[in-house]
Amino acid sequence: MQLNKIFGDTMGFLGLLCALLRFRNCFIGFIGVLVGASFTYSGVGLFLSAEVLIAGLAVFLIIGAGNILNDYFDIEIDKINKPHKPLPSCRISKSDALMLSIILFLFGVGLSKLINIYVLYLAALNTIILILYAAYSKRMFFTSNLVVSYLVASIFVYGALINVDDLLFMPSSTLNVLYVLVLCSFFMTLAREVVKDIEDVKGDEYKYSQTLPIRLGVSASRKLACWGMLLPRFCFRVCLF
Repeated sequence: MQLNKIFGDTMGFLGLLCALLRFRNCFIGFIGVLVGASFTYSGVGLFLSAEVLIAGLAVFLIIGAGNILNDYFDIEIDKINKPHKPLPSCRISKSDALMLSIILFLFGVGLSKLINIYVLYLAALNTIILILYAAYSKRMFFTSNLVVSYLVASIFVYGALINVDDLLFMPSSTLNVLYVLVLCSFFMTLAREVVKDIEDVKGDEYKYSQTLPIRLGVSASRKLACWGMLLPRFCFRVCLF
């Protein structure tokens, strides 16, 4: 019985941690680093490189920290829009969530320092942006959507910077593919963020937020989201042909 209880408590804790970090988003960020690194690493070396794996873990932790901090500041809105999440459902205290976020940020930036100065600078910059975004995003008309889009797109650049020496001598045709990847991820994320704002209108109105659907209306926001989905195709044609 005691063993079953320990197992149940452990699984419950892991489930809570995954929900807090938004494990899927963190894992996608890890994969994004691998994709970015694939421009300067070849074959099995991509998966055997300690630097690539450390960089992927750093991004995983920084994204998780940002997600927790965002939930920390959005707890009142989430009580309306997403009451099942760990913080609004009181499965973890605000102080514990804040402490965990700080620890993960420090570990993420610390791991980036082990790779090279360019990766460290980008990790530190994005950490600062994530903190400011979490604190002020609901008051930043449309800027917050652009910020998230930049953060997602920068993951591929982060991965490519791991082996910066090879990046500097990369053929222009390969660089163009990287440009397309970054631009496509930017615009597709922008469209997704606008759609998320449309879904969260009720809670955002409660907190007097300045999101796009509240300022311009749901209809105009939907049109912008559609354009965000179409622009990657334009980027693909311009950069590769």
